Amino acid sequence: MEKQEFINAIESGNYEIKLESDCSCCFDWEIRDNRLVNVGSCDACWVGNILFVARESVRQEIQFESSEDFTEFDIEETLEEIDKESILGDMGISDDEENISHTNAQTESLIEWLKESKYDLYIDPERGFANEYTCLLVAKDVEEDDNWEFVDAEEWVNKYFYNGNAATEAFVSFALITE
Repeated sequence: MEKQEFINAIESGNYEIKLESDCSCCFDWEIRDNRLVNVGSCDACWVGNILFVARESVRQEIQFESSEDFTEFDIEETLEEIDKESILGDMGISDDEENISHTNAQTESLIEWLKESKYDLYIDPERGFANEYTCLLVAKDVEEDDNWEFVDAEEWVNKYFYNGNAATEAFVSFALITE
């Protein structure tokens, strides 16, 4: 894209900022030292804002990385020249922005691992609070405790990854029970 074409498109409002993400992580779940861990690798996993001008990507702001222009001219300088530098502020990406692609891949991989595992899945509600419980992996030959709630793999994973919300802190723990 040429600089003048860029300026014309920006001034006519022919641009948009899109939140995009990708995840190429490999998830491989194991029990190590009585903990559930992912021993897979993480590569090329990102979330960021992309500036499209006239439907062409011209700049990206990737979380935890420096910005990158895909043009022969300096976009920041050009936006300052035409008094549109506020676009750069709109492109900022929060450190708290969640990579939905990564979250979905991680969730699906753990669900599949649990379905193929040799464990029964339970939640121990302990004190009865909705935000305080233990996710249990229980060997098939262990007798069920009356307080445990049997759950399917999807519910177990959703509870395991629960982080709370703006009003509620999560107190989620994990236990492996083999005897």
